[in-house]
Amino acid sequence: MSERGNLLETVKILMQFDKQSLLLIDSGARLLAARQDMTQD
Repeated sequence: MSERGNLLETVKILMQFDKQSLLLIDSGARLLAARQDMTQD
């Protein structure tokens, strides 16, 4: 599957979640990004 196809599949899945679940996913993604930034330094 192409990168675009993967992205569209992910968006379809995310659209099924409620607001609370999306906030949890967002928080987790921000934590992972911060952790990556720390390990790159």
